[in-house]
Amino acid sequence: MIVTASILYNLVECPQRVALDAFGDVGKRDEINPFIRLLWERGSLFEQETISKLEIPFVDLSGAKESDRERLTLDAMSNGEPLIYGGSISAGDLLGRPDLLRKEVGGYIPGDIKSGRGKEGGDDDHDGRTKRHYAVQLGLYVDILERMNLSAGRRAFVLDIHGDEVTYDFSNLSDQNLWADYEDTLSEARSILARQVIPLPGYASVCKLCHWYSFCLERLTASDDLTLIPFLRRSDRDTMNDQIPTIASLAEINPDAFIRGKKTVFAGVGADRFRALQAIVSRGVV
Repeated sequence: MIVTASILYNLVECPQRVALDAFGDVGKRDEINPFIRLLWERGSLFEQETISKLEIPFVDLSGAKESDRERLTLDAMSNGEPLIYGGSISAGDLLGRPDLLRKEVGGYIPGDIKSGRGKEGGDDDHDGRTKRHYAVQLGLYVDILERMNLSAGRRAFVLDIHGDEVTYDFSNLSDQNLWADYEDTLSEARSILARQVIPLPGYASVCKLCHWYSFCLERLTASDDLTLIPFLRRSDRDTMNDQIPTIASLAEINPDAFIRGKKTVFAGVGADRFRALQAIVSRGVV
């Protein structure tokens, strides 16, 4: 199956979303959340405003037929056009539709227009971190360009809500190794789409905005899933699942039996938080 940027974006939030979008019964989807529609409209409007303010000429392929768009994109790159808007590129099982393709020395680099900040966190002294769900999308475009022998390097950019151009450098092997994370995410997506991995549903704050919300919530409630506990993450559930598979079983255990000093026998779950989670369910709050 084809891997797209939207698949990788969704995978960062929820592997189950990727599996259900690929193989689920569309009749069991909820209606699109009005807030999501608002975000789409806001994003589309911001993109149009950003494009209208560009100060260099560009080839506009945004209105081209889908069947023609990839060919027209290749023609534009072959002609060395300085900027391409709304193009389409592919290589193997990868398909990308970057908002922008910009000509630089040696080839092209991709860019996306985002109606949010290009980075998260940060303050007056620190610039913040690149966003993972943006990075995996941009990584896909970079990967495709490399496979096409049309890449100007492992970097990409975001034009964000503040009018800033934020660089995503995939060649920087720092603590935030964007390329390795992209490759891991791509591998996971391929495994899900090939049905080699069947992800479990898990509850999180983003779930209410998903069109599979009702379907997944029914399954999670029926299985008494641990992620229904506030602040208990999917990763916590996965590491605890063999010994404590349900909310009811967590309510019944003695937490001290699983605690070793400041840690628990569950990787990534500290002793204090484990006691707090157990206290929540033992009081019947969930």
